[in-house]
Amino acid sequence: MRTLVSGAVAVGVLAGCTTTARTNGEPVILPGILDLEVAASSQLTTCPDLSAYGQEFEARGPRACVETAIDSIDSLMATYVRSLRLKGWAMVGGAGPQFWIERSTDADRCERVDLTGLPGELVGRAEDRAILMFEHDADQSCMKSAQ
Repeated sequence: MRTLVSGAVAVGVLAGCTTTARTNGEPVILPGILDLEVAASSQLTTCPDLSAYGQEFEARGPRACVETAIDSIDSLMATYVRSLRLKGWAMVGGAGPQFWIERSTDADRCERVDLTGLPGELVGRAEDRAILMFEHDADQSCMKSAQ
């Protein structure tokens, strides 16, 4: 899956990384929001700065990134989607390099996580590496669930 995403397709790609450690010392992804444990096949990393690609890449909310081998990106995305579903999140759309996952916050509003795969060469990493970015938006109109 070497054509994960082009600069024009990756929505919400941004710089920075939001992670902390749990009391047991294990890192989590977006603490207090997702509280996802880092999968064994990935490691936390600084999110790439793709602001040069234009305004559509500016931050919309907290984000965190993990790095993995490019050959593992599909299975890693599936692992994280399963973990989010177990926490009450629903897959509502996306394809290929980006999935949209949300959960209801009230009758007509949702919070959403954009899960985006980025090839290493696009973000200044080795071509056999990939970045998986989690970006949280706390207030969105709900999309129809694709569960």
